[in-house]
Amino acid sequence: MHYTADQTLAILIEGNRKFSSGTIAVQSFQDAQQIMQADQKPIAVILSCADSRVLPEQIFSQGIGDIFVIRVAGNIAKPSQIGSIEYAVKQYDIPLVVVLGHSDCGAIASTINACRDPNKVLPENLQQIVDDIKPTVIEVYENNKTAALDEISTLAIKENAVNIVSELCEDSSFLKQRVDSGDLKIVAAKFNMESAVVEFFD
Repeated sequence: MHYTADQTLAILIEGNRKFSSGTIAVQSFQDAQQIMQADQKPIAVILSCADSRVLPEQIFSQGIGDIFVIRVAGNIAKPSQIGSIEYAVKQYDIPLVVVLGHSDCGAIASTINACRDPNKVLPENLQQIVDDIKPTVIEVYENNKTAALDEISTLAIKENAVNIVSELCEDSSFLKQRVDSGDLKIVAAKFNMESAVVEFFD
């Protein structure tokens, strides 16, 4: 069955409701083995942070083969991540991409710290991630100069995900065409690790 973007989003929202309420469905080895031997048919792409506490399959109560997950610190979208999304959308005719940030994000915290201490030396590839996130952090700070540090972090986590949604269309003509034609929806979201609830942003 091929779902629309809205139908797929409803499935993820319901799956997260089950997860956050303590209802966890676990696949048996036999079921998982059968799925792994068949062609995959994921219904959504999730671009998620690599944080070990953020597992999209569990968060949305999905099993093996149900969602195509791409994980990278700060859920950033560089060519390799964008290419992976393009592949999944094209190969499996996926109607929904979710850019999933989360509370207590280490990548956002590292970027805030780097902004506060420009002389801090980071490993070169981690610096690339920080540099990608830094414009968002600076913008949030400039617009909320009287806010507390934890509030700046919370706002930056949301804005980072929202900005990456825009970047995906700006940096991929293929994804933009799909969005413009109505065949694809790209949305931003945030996983709250205290409540286990995913909040979706318009």
